[in-house]
Amino acid sequence: MNMNRWTNFYTEDPRVLSAPRSLCSEYAASEFRKHDCSSILDLGCGVGRDSFYLASQGLNVISLDSAYTGLFKAQSLVPADYSIKCRLIRGDALMLPFPNACFDGIYCFGLLHEFLPPDCDQAVEQVLKEAFRVLRDQGLLVLAVLAGDPTAGLPHVRLFTREMTNFEAYGLKCLAITKYRDIGCTGSNDYLIWRGLYKKVIK
Repeated sequence: MNMNRWTNFYTEDPRVLSAPRSLCSEYAASEFRKHDCSSILDLGCGVGRDSFYLASQGLNVISLDSAYTGLFKAQSLVPADYSIKCRLIRGDALMLPFPNACFDGIYCFGLLHEFLPPDCDQAVEQVLKEAFRVLRDQGLLVLAVLAGDPTAGLPHVRLFTREMTNFEAYGLKCLAITKYRDIGCTGSNDYLIWRGLYKKVIK
């Protein structure tokens, strides 16, 4: 992942400060509540637009990102009437700073498609392994990635086919998968994504 691109992006693009929450976050909050998930990791939280919504729905959220500029913006955007704390942590999705089986759910909107060739497959595999590690047994992962031809988005992002969203090899069973248009971190509403709901299954 090109961290310089994201470090600069959060500083230079003012649209990230006004972008509304994603539709995916509303779906995630509903699924987490339905399955009695309360401790949630927002993996790749950016400026926290979805983290704050998840927390407003009664979930206990830890928001992690590796770009300090995004977390700095997030800190300034925390709603004044925030009744549920949302912890902001700088960390690496490839090596999460958490113990095993400590989250009921993980929310990940738009992280995996940021990993680019030549080592993108290894990076995605490592993120999924870490997600499995920190999820409790039967814990849920709500994950969204850009949909399309994997070569079409390069050099900035790597798009995913339906087949590429099968993560059973990593102990994550797909409960639902949907392709639709969502709202990106700049407020654009033409993000064509795969949204998947996965459950950790220990064999």
